[in-house]
Amino acid sequence: MSEKEGKTAKRSEPQTFSKLYLISYNTIQTLGWSYLLWQSLVHFLNRGTLDTYWEEIKWTVIIFQNAAVLEVLHAALRLVPSGVFVVLMQVYSRVFLVCGVLLATPGGTVSPGLPLCILAWSITEIVRYAYYAVNLVKTVPQPLLFSRYSTFLVLYPLGITGELLCMSKWGHGLTADVNDYVDNTVDMLVPFIQSNGLDPMNLPEVIEGFEVKPLLITYSAWLKIYDGTMKGLVNLSRSGDQKVNYFAKMLRVRVELQFKDLEINYKYLVKVMNLGPTGGIVGSLSRFVVIDILIDFNNDEVQLQQFSLTDIGRLRVRLTGNILVDWLINPVINIFLRIFDTVIMKVVEVNIRSAVQSGIDFLNTNLQDAINHLESFN
Repeated sequence: MSEKEGKTAKRSEPQTFSKLYLISYNTIQTLGWSYLLWQSLVHFLNRGTLDTYWEEIKWTVIIFQNAAVLEVLHAALRLVPSGVFVVLMQVYSRVFLVCGVLLATPGGTVSPGLPLCILAWSITEIVRYAYYAVNLVKTVPQPLLFSRYSTFLVLYPLGITGELLCMSKWGHGLTADVNDYVDNTVDMLVPFIQSNGLDPMNLPEVIEGFEVKPLLITYSAWLKIYDGTMKGLVNLSRSGDQKVNYFAKMLRVRVELQFKDLEINYKYLVKVMNLGPTGGIVGSLSRFVVIDILIDFNNDEVQLQQFSLTDIGRLRVRLTGNILVDWLINPVINIFLRIFDTVIMKVVEVNIRSAVQSGIDFLNTNLQDAINHLESFN
């Protein structure tokens, strides 16, 4: 073996070992959290109570939750691309609840919030660790990919509610600031947006008639815009403080996200007396989206209470390609602005709402049985 080949082999050995280690770690965690979910379901299906629940699952939770501390070491050693501080914050909240609340205070272990935590944590971690394991060998099945970037819409607020209840007295309305959770999940929304065809998003073709009067004569004309796309929905961030409220067995999550640097591109064709130029229209703006989700434990379902695109702001428009004569520029821009408000943004809102609703429907289908069995806590 040449010296060059020897150096290459030495460099590849740690990578191979790291990969095998991470596959093993994620597989063990997947099995551990699956066992915890199985323990929980068996406990309550056999009419177990909250008084005995913690003793049933205690060591499984302690072992596999505290094992997540290794993920901070993984980030520090650069075995994974995640930042150390981000991983530390994610792991800290769970470990604190287990070691600082459940092991230190008797009230948390008999709280109705505990099974909510375990349900949300278990499903989240089974999906997450399974995804990490199979992704290392580049064989991620589509259902797992979809679950990885959609189940958090409900499981994260469900877990937050459980954590709040474990640290609070049962029966009172609770409100919490969930900024950290929203910030940590924004990156997970990007693949969800892309996999649902939202970025880039195809926009509708529209034909609109109008009149122009270059001199003393009024002419009929029409504008056709086509091959439209919107880009930039992946450029999102939290806007303001995000709140979750729990009261009377209902969890309400209101999320406000800001989209920056949205860009709309269209081709256009203008005809005046069967004559006219073609070109492009480029529009840019920033928008907000408000999502209001209600988790009703009385009816065992997740509902999308409100979804709206608000704070339109000012749309900046420029024309590309052939230069329009002065008496056509303003009519074309004004018509496009009217189409933008009455047609384009309605389509964008419907498409985003449909994607969110499909994610919620998927969760309702898969979580219904589990919620039915766990509802008897109260």
